[in-house]
Amino acid sequence: MTSLSAKVSRLVISALALAYSCGGGIADTRAPADGTVDALDATVAIVNAEGYSFCAGVFVGHYVVTAQHCVGNNATVQVGLYRDWNHKNWTRSVKFSVAHVDDVQDLAILSPAEVLSDDSHSSVHLAEAPPFYGQQVVVIGHPLGLVYSIVDGVVSSPERDMGPFDEMVWFQISAPVSPGNSGGPVLNRWGELLGVVSFRLISRQGSEAHLGGAVHWLTIRSALGSVVE
Repeated sequence: MTSLSAKVSRLVISALALAYSCGGGIADTRAPADGTVDALDATVAIVNAEGYSFCAGVFVGHYVVTAQHCVGNNATVQVGLYRDWNHKNWTRSVKFSVAHVDDVQDLAILSPAEVLSDDSHSSVHLAEAPPFYGQQVVVIGHPLGLVYSIVDGVVSSPERDMGPFDEMVWFQISAPVSPGNSGGPVLNRWGELLGVVSFRLISRQGSEAHLGGAVHWLTIRSALGSVVE
């Protein structure tokens, strides 16, 4: 059996995203809720000076959760909100400050640097429990510039701490991700946040094996707790 030698392709994107929730916990008896509208409305795009998105993110309360490599060393970024998207471009962008970064875990938390009205966006809740084997998930993002795209899959492994990043704790998903999905939310069937897309693994020959990596729920929970405090 030929061993798979993988390399990491960081996902830097172009556009905005949609969400739907499916899957869920075997022991969780809550009825599934349709989180499509709220997750769609909560998803944002991190945009450049020309107004093109290069990463996604999602509102949790008044904060936006995304991947650290989407913000780099910047102290502020411009964010496009779903309600400002006219199916061609964003009619405006909002300035956000980088409130928290963890380059080891590839996580960033953004805070609005200007006043946002309460009706400017929705938000998703952090899941009540971490991901588990076989859990169905939905990923929101802008793969290859296809705005508001949604893919689904399962949790292939709920926690990994081995390459490609030695110290990063992440979870593996089978949902196909492409450039355009970075920072996009990984949701359970109730539209609750399990993680955000960080990277994909591809073979040395360049073939894609539907091996995606997401920033772990535990990392996000801890970071949000420290920011809110």
